[in-house]
Amino acid sequence: MTVSTEIFTALQSSVGGRCYPDTFMQPDGNLPTWPAIRYSIVGGETHPDICGTGDGSTDTARVQIDIVGATHASRESVLAAVRTAMANMTTPTTLQSTPRMEYENETKTYRAILDYYIHS
Repeated sequence: MTVSTEIFTALQSSVGGRCYPDTFMQPDGNLPTWPAIRYSIVGGETHPDICGTGDGSTDTARVQIDIVGATHASRESVLAAVRTAMANMTTPTTLQSTPRMEYENETKTYRAILDYYIHS
């Protein structure tokens, strides 16, 4: 299972399936119903083994998870669910810092940004 698939599987139930890779924008050009989650692989580290670094099975992925809610309360509820889901993933994860909280004036939404390492 890829890191992206594992993250989607772990987080989708937190927002009724509104869990998206890389963008919130939908194929029709609209934003999703909030709350929603976006996840992006934003870096990581390769860890060579005797077979080299070709298949990624020993890599550590750095993943940014953005949670957006229409209200402060909905953001906080999803944030708690995401933290629990990430802690219970089969592949070990490490939260790198305290989540960053923001208010988006343009969309009138509340955002939490989390930075995780996924240790393959």
